[in-house]
Amino acid sequence: MDASFSSAPTAASSRGMAHHSNRGASVGNWRTPAKILLPVRAVFGGKIALDPASASDNPTDAEVFFTHNGLEQSWEGHRNIFCNPPFPKTVNAVTQS
Repeated sequence: MDASFSSAPTAASSRGMAHHSNRGASVGNWRTPAKILLPVRAVFGGKIALDPASASDNPTDAEVFFTHNGLEQSWEGHRNIFCNPPFPKTVNAVTQS
């Protein structure tokens, strides 16, 4: 399995997707707004343990994050998981499951 994986604060592999704001014209990467992440972190006790669909700069500041093939990696052993999947391919795959 070829996966980009990292534990924060070490930088993840650059083999992930292009990194753009969800306000731009980019397709395939939608960053979660801070107004969403703040309450998520509050519910999770201050820290996101795993972000399986992250960008290489770890915008969710997760302890562990995947930048490539996150749906194919193990999510076990993490106390909490936050996933804002890259659109639209992942959403289609998840909704068809």
